Amino acid sequence: MIDFDQIDTIPSPIISLLDKKRDLIREELVLDTKRALAGHQWKGGIVTTKNYDETFEIIKEILSNEKILGFHCTKLINPNEILTTGLKNQLLRF
Repeated sequence: MIDFDQIDTIPSPIISLLDKKRDLIREELVLDTKRALAGHQWKGGIVTTKNYDETFEIIKEILSNEKILGFHCTKLINPNEILTTGLKNQLLRF
């Protein structure tokens, strides 16, 4: 089972893939953000997220056979509902 709060439970292929692609992904996402912020003023040429997209697909494939433990925290809009019903378990599918 993968617990994303415990790095030692994350499969080593994911860690090594992210280590290998980290700088390329960061560069793509920074350029993509700059392009989005510049809007119609963007003069930096074509921006792709090829490395990010490929890495995402590989990670999805690795995770498809794993059980994952994770928690999501959000603003409590109706805290009384949580007090009466408790947290509801959600099964995520990739």
